[in-house]
Amino acid sequence: MVENLLKKAKETRSFLQNKLVNKLWDNVNKEEITNVVLILSSSRSGSSLLYELLKQTDQILTLEGEHSTFFKLHGLCFPFDQIKSDKINSSSYTNAKLFDISKEVIAELRVGAENEKFVFHEYALELALRLALQWPNLNISGTELLSLIYKSYNTYRHLYSHWNVYYYFLELIKELNKNGFCIDPNYYDIPKNIIEEIFPINTIMTSGPPNNIFCIEEPPFLVPKPRQYPTSVEVCVKPLLLKASVDAYRFDLIKSLFPKANIKIIHLTRNPVSCINSLIEGWQHNYGFFSQNVGSKVNLSIQNYTELHSWGCYWWKFDMPPNWETQINLPLEYICGFQWYSAHNCILQEIANENSNNVLKIKYEDLVGTNEIRYITMSRILDYVGVEFNQSLQKITREMPLVMTTSKPYPQKWKIRENTITPVIQQKELLYMSKFLNYSV
Repeated sequence: MVENLLKKAKETRSFLQNKLVNKLWDNVNKEEITNVVLILSSSRSGSSLLYELLKQTDQILTLEGEHSTFFKLHGLCFPFDQIKSDKINSSSYTNAKLFDISKEVIAELRVGAENEKFVFHEYALELALRLALQWPNLNISGTELLSLIYKSYNTYRHLYSHWNVYYYFLELIKELNKNGFCIDPNYYDIPKNIIEEIFPINTIMTSGPPNNIFCIEEPPFLVPKPRQYPTSVEVCVKPLLLKASVDAYRFDLIKSLFPKANIKIIHLTRNPVSCINSLIEGWQHNYGFFSQNVGSKVNLSIQNYTELHSWGCYWWKFDMPPNWETQINLPLEYICGFQWYSAHNCILQEIANENSNNVLKIKYEDLVGTNEIRYITMSRILDYVGVEFNQSLQKITREMPLVMTTSKPYPQKWKIRENTITPVIQQKELLYMSKFLNYSV
């Protein structure tokens, strides 16, 4: 069944990619990408926020979402080919598979913030390509998908005088639902007040994974924004920024994917008590962070998770560290502590072998601190990456968007679960890691 989903998604995307005017992968190959900046962190540590901030400048190459989606599209993940966790050994991939993944990455390269002066034909194809990843279980052809995208755009132009990507995308969801392709907007990273404005009574509200078999892209799903394509020259000279929490376990794979690149690492950390609290929220979220269906291998018995949902005995959330299956009978807070510790433990092992000039350590707390601290932190990051702190970056640093949040953030939010989290963080290994990362608990 999973193989059929992937086959359908790849066939639809191949059909759509052939319609693209800008076939960047025909002019650039992965060996020509020579400057990669990799954000390494544990899940829920602010990597999505940092990525969104840096996407605002045209000095950097970025993707719309996480490159790990393309690993899943091509079966380079659990449970294929005896892969047991997010740690992938070189024996699990071939040059042919790396080529296919690199083509997907190059095809999605963009520069700068949302471009309101865009060509809709190009954007329509980008939307269709992304929907094929998000909803591979929908029995819809690329041709029909494009037709509904254009139809919803015509409706949108009659209703609105100015472009707003969220309002348009919700009109597209309405059009898809009207034609029998049921999509719940709550699976998307769209402000809830906007969803409720367009869907005041959401008759299709559900919960659980958007696809009960396999998620190629993990929700909350991104809403693609029209952005500028880079030139072939830009791809060869501008730094490529990548982020995915699973990269904590896949540094060697990234090196193989870009064999000619100098790879710089931004090691992003967050206070473990806040991070664990955010992981708990994500695990208990009805719509988000479904990473793997593990039902064919094990039955989960995770207190404060499994008993809450019908799908809680077989859907694992967030990253899958090595030996994750040894944790499946523990309370949820201990699973989250294990995920936080495991990610940083692997990252530290990797960067211990790297030149210190290629590693920058940043705290999430400095990224969301006062205006002065934010500016100092962003200046350090941009100087390290080698780009200018221009007006677009200054503006977004002031505004600080909310990205992939499960609920409204506020200081000391973790204290609502203080009694639950404290015993977890007092474990010897977690205490040691906290102190090593300069967090006092």
